Amino acid sequence: DWMPRTVLMAKSTLVWLWQLSKKYERQITTLDAIPDEELDELARRGFTGLWLIGLWERSAASRTIKQWKGNPEAAASAYSLHDYDIAAELGGWDALCGLRERCMRRGIRLGSDMVPNHTGIDSRWIMENPDRFLQLDYPPYPQYRYDSGNLSTNPDIVVQIEDHYYDNSDCAVVFHHYDRRSGRHRYIYHGNDGTSMPWNDTAQIDFLNPEAREAVIRTIIGVCRQFSIVRFDAAMTLAKRHIQRLWYPEPGHGGDIASRAEHAISTEEFNRRIPHEFWREVVDRCAQEAPNTLLLAEAFWMMEGYFVRTLGMHRVYNSAFMNMLKKEENQKYRDTIKNTLAFDPEILKRFVNFMNNPDEDTAAAQFGKGDKYFGICILMVTMPGLPMFGHGQIEGFEEKYGMEYRRAYYEESPDTALIERHEREVFPLMKRRTLFSGSSDFRLFDLWTDGAVNENVFAYSNRSGMDRTLVLYNNSYYNTSGWINAGSVAIPQKDGSFRQDNLAQAMLLHNDPHYFVILHETLRGLYFIRSSKELFERGLFVMLNGYEAQVYLDIYEVEDCDFSTWARLHSESNGAGMKNPQEALEDMLLDDIFRPFCALLAPERIEDARKVFLGETESPNEDTLRAVEAFLTTAVEFRKEVVYDPFAGDKKGGTADVKAAVSGWSKTLLAYAKSFKDAAAEKAGFAAQLRNSLVNELRIDAFIYGYTVLELCRVVAGAKAAGSEAVVLFEYWHFDRKMRECFEALGIDGGAAYRFIETAKAFMRRLVPGKSGLKAEWLKESASADGKASLTAASVIQTIHDSEDFRRLLGVNEWEGVDWFNKEAFEEVSFYALVISLAYTSVDSAAVFARELNSAEAKSGYQMKSFIKSLGTKTSSKSSTKKSASGEEPASAKTTKTTTKKSSTEKPAAKKS
Repeated sequence: DWMPRTVLMAKSTLVWLWQLSKKYERQITTLDAIPDEELDELARRGFTGLWLIGLWERSAASRTIKQWKGNPEAAASAYSLHDYDIAAELGGWDALCGLRERCMRRGIRLGSDMVPNHTGIDSRWIMENPDRFLQLDYPPYPQYRYDSGNLSTNPDIVVQIEDHYYDNSDCAVVFHHYDRRSGRHRYIYHGNDGTSMPWNDTAQIDFLNPEAREAVIRTIIGVCRQFSIVRFDAAMTLAKRHIQRLWYPEPGHGGDIASRAEHAISTEEFNRRIPHEFWREVVDRCAQEAPNTLLLAEAFWMMEGYFVRTLGMHRVYNSAFMNMLKKEENQKYRDTIKNTLAFDPEILKRFVNFMNNPDEDTAAAQFGKGDKYFGICILMVTMPGLPMFGHGQIEGFEEKYGMEYRRAYYEESPDTALIERHEREVFPLMKRRTLFSGSSDFRLFDLWTDGAVNENVFAYSNRSGMDRTLVLYNNSYYNTSGWINAGSVAIPQKDGSFRQDNLAQAMLLHNDPHYFVILHETLRGLYFIRSSKELFERGLFVMLNGYEAQVYLDIYEVEDCDFSTWARLHSESNGAGMKNPQEALEDMLLDDIFRPFCALLAPERIEDARKVFLGETESPNEDTLRAVEAFLTTAVEFRKEVVYDPFAGDKKGGTADVKAAVSGWSKTLLAYAKSFKDAAAEKAGFAAQLRNSLVNELRIDAFIYGYTVLELCRVVAGAKAAGSEAVVLFEYWHFDRKMRECFEALGIDGGAAYRFIETAKAFMRRLVPGKSGLKAEWLKESASADGKASLTAASVIQTIHDSEDFRRLLGVNEWEGVDWFNKEAFEEVSFYALVISLAYTSVDSAAVFARELNSAEAKSGYQMKSFIKSLGTKTSSKSSTKKSASGEEPASAKTTKTTTKKSSTEKPAAKKS
């Protein structure tokens, strides 16, 4: 079940270790030294498979040849092997087992190569079993010379390649093997696929030799027992037709490899000597002896379908994906998909799609780093099959690493912009691979524009249960638009019939005017609403820029209610996207109350409040007071109109003395102004910090003003309403979201705005009746002339410790039995809370308590228990209170688990009903 979800990363092992050494500034040369951070990064990005190229013990002769040819740093080729043992320089089997275990803990399965076609020219088999190789007793051409150095480390065996290879004047098809013990000379063929020169550091296995075939199969099974994913190098060369074409041609047909025509045999004789397809036997044996390994074939030459359909290979290279899309042969590739779907859709999910592989130029060199690259990369991770990323692809590296490379030779640094775009657009799709990997519900569609199909556009849907997806990509420089509806091809069904779904059928939508479909376009983060009925009748209208991709996920249908809210939203949106459909509904339905609320938070209103705070004006101007009055009047009337009242159930209500409320609100602004004026007289500490913040930071003025707007909701809730009721109304009408949006429109960071609003709500919830009006639970009543209360450490800590909302804001978390809090969150929230409290307490009191908080924080080590102890209070280790639906905590839970020391004049915190 893990195989369909696999997303594979390929790494050239020696080069990767060298790059990791540079990155971490220490020697990393073995598999067990690969840092956990790298594995964590792979898992976080969504990779579930890691193919390590070059794990096996390589041929010493291959290394020597390359060094004699002028590269003293060269390693042997990763595909010229001595034996199937993990290379000693990589740490051997112990290092592999450790890495494999660490990868599995992160959901990453290791993959490796298996090279069935050939070995190195000095491999263990060459020394011990030379009869397994394709050979002659004489050189096929008399001009061949074998006088160069001996490449064998075995004193009994001499291995030499043809002399002319070293001066680039010839490239022989055989090498010389001489056994000093028997005196026998052999001329063994190099590995060769007939398309270019022989691979001069390899020895070709003879697959008409049954003992050799069995030895290869046993080796394959051994590799499969060690790795979850095994890639078979040059697998197409071992299909029977290509073994015959390359090595045993029919008489009179010549041969694709020099000298093999004279060794022709009849087809009958060929089939007698190899009666079954080698790969069919491999797949069947592995199913019995190594069933938990994904078998992946590197196969070209239009054999992809044959490998998965007839030979049973689990996955096969799909080079057409890379080559055709790079050249923008879009019609050819769409035809490839259509032909596959029409024949057998299951084949589609067996393809390995890639934008480069170890034998090709890098993805950055072929596709660039712009929209085309990302469009095709998105196709790769959203189409059925197995997506495979190349070494350095995400970082944007352009160097192609040779199979003999020990290190990179280009001075390249990771392209941070490219990586960040992968983070935004590609990795989130990889993590949802299950939605895209299947092919039974995959449907391809045509884009019709101006009466013709635009073959440059790839449009397809898929499903996993009821999770639906739709992907669009325009692999062309030119913009386009049009309609998609009918499927591009009829799909064969199990009963022998064919089915050609339209888009609405493919997404299981209702053909009903009361249904609407919501489509989330993830790359832009927008939602679109469309009529299900229209999708059935006309399809979906799309517009695509050149090389633009659109990915629609989280698609769901909604049935319209009696009030036709979704129909109205569909009409008013007029096809445009929205950030959140639920919020768009709220904006539409609550527009009458949102408009005056947002008018209160307009930049000119906040600027007016700022002038009051700084003493530049003596009171709010008339425009601001009228805006407050308009909001209160509208809000009171709105409460009478709503179907459900959060306080009175189905009973409608809402009354308030608007004029008195406006006057009271104005006095609150002036109370803050007086506090800020008092703060200006201070030279240091909290007061000076406050004054500097007011002068230099717009957000502080906006936040304080925003708190007074929140307090207006208490008036709307009722003349004697507590602060908690103001918060209920504030949240019920979604004012918290609108306030955050207004702050963001001013250029204030959305995260900071959110934290302030949550702090303001937490503070407001704790406003309770006092002798002179509302006061905070943590403020001590005062008999002073100004009526201002004073702060006490015990009551503040009691409230913070027993309040789930404050604990959340402070980042309090329990680890190993200790409550810890977050330093940055504590300092931000405590500053906001102290500023807010200036409407109810004096600057001197706030300043004193700010110093107490700072001192206690410095001594606490960010442990709540130590922090409380530093303030000289005692309280329970952890709150067990639960909030009601309104966010308020039950009175019975307020103080029962807290013990505090109070002076004889201090009153217990009031409890709310």
